[in-house]
This record gives sequence, C-alpha cells and structure tokens, in this order.
Amino acid sequence: MEIVPRGSPADMEAPPDARASEPVSSSADGRPGGTSPGGSPRRTVQASVNDLPDLTGRLIKEGLHEEYLQYRARYLMWRQGGASGAVGEVTELGTTRRQSPEAYLHELWHPTPQKFDFFYTVSYWVAVVGVVGAMILTFVDSAPLVHKPGKLHKTVLLRLDFVGDLFFTLSTYLSYFELINTPETGGVCYIFPDWGPIRERVNLESVVGVVVYLLAMLLYDMACVTRLMPVELSPLAAIVFVQLPTAIGGLGFFVGGFCEVIHNWDRSWRKLEWWISVLNALAGFLFLVGGGLGPFLPAAVGSAFGNACFALALVVYTITSTLLIVMWRSNDFGLTLLRQLNAALRAGAQHVSISPTADGVFIRHDTGFPMPSQTDAASQARDRRGSGQAGGRIGRLSTRGVAFLVLYCWLFAAGIMNTLAAWFLATGPSSVALTMFSDVLWLFVAAIVLVIHSSLTSVPNQQPYRLAMLAMRGTLVLATVHQTLIFARWLENLRHPAWWSA
Repeated sequence: MEIVPRGSPADMEAPPDARASEPVSSSADGRPGGTSPGGSPRRTVQASVNDLPDLTGRLIKEGLHEEYLQYRARYLMWRQGGASGAVGEVTELGTTRRQSPEAYLHELWHPTPQKFDFFYTVSYWVAVVGVVGAMILTFVDSAPLVHKPGKLHKTVLLRLDFVGDLFFTLSTYLSYFELINTPETGGVCYIFPDWGPIRERVNLESVVGVVVYLLAMLLYDMACVTRLMPVELSPLAAIVFVQLPTAIGGLGFFVGGFCEVIHNWDRSWRKLEWWISVLNALAGFLFLVGGGLGPFLPAAVGSAFGNACFALALVVYTITSTLLIVMWRSNDFGLTLLRQLNAALRAGAQHVSISPTADGVFIRHDTGFPMPSQTDAASQARDRRGSGQAGGRIGRLSTRGVAFLVLYCWLFAAGIMNTLAAWFLATGPSSVALTMFSDVLWLFVAAIVLVIHSSLTSVPNQQPYRLAMLAMRGTLVLATVHQTLIFARWLENLRHPAWWSA
C-alpha cells in the first residue's frame, strides 16, 4: 500500500474515503460514465466506488487509521470552505487565528493523539500518587506529636515513612518523566534525555524545579533507609546519612517551590496554579526549617519542632496535590511547572485516537477549548462544565468526581497503613491472615478504581451505566468508612504505650 507523504500535492487531491481508487473515464460530453468507443457499457462513478474494497481494517492493522481520520477531517473542512480566501490558497495562513502564537502550541506540544494520551495519563498519576503519599506522611509526622512513642510504635512509623517516601518519590519521578518526554523523539526516555530539544521549548525554572524535586526526594529516601537499618548509628554517621540529607532535601523542596512561583508569577492570583505554587513554596520552606534547624535544637525540643514543621508542610502538600487533581480535571496537564501544556490544549485543536477491541474499534475524540471566534460564550461554559456534545466528545471529570477521587486516595492510603499495622500488631498467625486479608482486599479495589479513573472520566447518563457507577461509589464509601474506623481504633491503641512495647 503506497503512503502519500503528508503535505504533498496528492494530499489535497486524495478522496476522503478509506477505499482504493480507480480511474473513471468520462463520456464524450465530459460526464462520467457513458459507453466506450467499442459500445461496451461503462460503470457509473457510484457503482465503481461501491465495488472498491474497504481498507479500514487494513489501515487499523497498519496503525495508519488515526492519521487517516485526521487527514480526512482536515480535507472535509477544506472542502467546506474552512480556509480563508480562495480555496486552497496559502493566504489562509494570514488569518487572525493563524497569526496568534497560541495557534501553533497544540501542534508543538500535542503533535499526535498518543502524545495527548501520554500527558493525560502521566499528569493524572503525578497528582494521585502525590495525594496518597502526602496523606501517609502527614500521619507519620503527626503521630509523635500526640502519642508517646514506644519501640514498636517507632518501628511501624518508620516503615510507614518509607512507604510514604516511595509514593512521593514516584510522584516527583513522574513529573521528571513528563518533562524529559516533552519533545517528539519517536521513543520514550526514562532517565537520561537529550537536554537540547527540551531546553528549546521548556523554561529554565521548569527544568530546575522538576529536577530539584526529584533529587530532594532521593536524599529523603537515603535518610529514611538509613533510619530503617537495625544498627546504632554513630553521631558522625547520623549527621552524614540522616541530618545532612534531610536538610539538603528541605532546601531542594524550597527551591522547587520557588521555581513554581517564578514560573507562574505573571498569572493572576485568582488562578489555581498561582495558589498551588505559593503554597508549595511555603511547604518547602517548612521542610527547610524543620530539617535545617531541628538538629541544632535540644534533642527533645528539636524532634518535636522538626515533626511539627514536617506535619504542617505535608498538610499543605495534601491540599496542593488535591488541587493538582482539579487542574488535571480542567485538562491542565502541565500542572504548575509546564504551563505551556496548559495553554496548548486551549488552542482549539482536536485529536482522534483509535484502539482495536475484540469486536471493533474504540474511538476517543478529545477536543481542546474552542477559540472565541469558533463558539459563543454559552458553548464555552458547557465545555468547562464537561458536558458531552455530539461528535463523540468525552466529558471531563465533575467536581463531585474529583471529591470521590480524593476519597479513593484516602481509602488506598488507609488500606496501606492498616495493613502495616496489622502485620506488626497481630497477636497470632490467624489474626494476621484475617485482618490483613480485609485490608489488602480493599487496597487492591481502591487501586483498580484509581486505574480506571486514569482512562475513564465519565459514564453515560443512562441505565445501567449510571446505576453501576452509583453502586460502585456507595460501596467504596462504605469501605472507606470501614477502613477509617479501623484506622481510628489503631490510633486509640497508641494512647497505651505499654501495649506498644516489645
């Protein structure tokens, strides 16, 4: 099958149907059809088209159907007078829309449907994983402030601290993963990118902020792993492997938050990214103060001071991570350090992605915010509310959906904490098995629901889909209440230090 390069002259002359074409002769008066000089009847144009083979299945198999659908949409728009001036003239480039700098943003940042899906999925997990990690770490740093620690108490908290750090590290790595894959290189980069193409399209503060966040979390991980080791550290080893990485990590989070403020400083204070940036900078400052000043204070005061600073900072990070889900819900996939992505999706372009299924294909049609010249204010308001429209547009997650998503994050975090508590606090093997089975079961259910939400943001407002969604939400709310009560009972046990002693 011959593929015509995009942009070639044949690209404008190709028929908008995915069928093979044949030359059709015309009669002596110029009309198609007629009879040949030998008298044999010629097929009409319609009959010729109907006899051609359907190549749709082959295009899907070859991975070319998405590109064909996008070409066909452009071709039909051109045929319907979508171009300004004479049909097909390059004067269309001189219209108001093409003169706008934002007109090129979508083609730069979302050149293919696969790229759109990449940013869509990665930004979702940056926010969700950050919420789960912040919830766990908030408890870890708050518990020592209100409960007298025992030996087992400390063991459980250290392991929860390690799990929370892993989630936070994964969130910062996913931000880094999104950054290094912003250029269209034809492959996926995981660790060491070519920084040249990245610096051509990403601001310096974005690169510094993302990289510093990741390095700071790696330092926190080193300190956490050191505290988990079953050895007594010397004063020098404690300074080198615990106190110093914690202080530098706090500095890194402060620098990362400062980069966010710089990146969004020209935004209005009414914008969500402005508030998230300022709050993240405040939380980073608390990390810096808690990790930098705590070791220089007396032991009893310094430990409480550090825990208080970290606990307050993590409450702030829980709030800002939740607000990142709200930004993702608004298609701001760049979040707070890649604002170009947020502007690109408002350029008004469209993407169609095709996925083969067992009995056909699944078509996903994603549309950016329309330009003011393309729609009225009422239509734009409907788009922002996420209402579905004709043409297969997928609605966005509602505000209620965001609230339930945060609830599922808490169910996941509570399941992790209850599972670890059951492992260390159970009185026998049977008690461990029964208690952990319930916790792990709901842990996996919450994980599956979070995975589903990464690709499905709305369901049809019809039965039985709506009933299934309401039943799922009701079941998960009851599970969240159940896991929260188990968590509260575990907290009540912390009030009895003798019960925690080894």
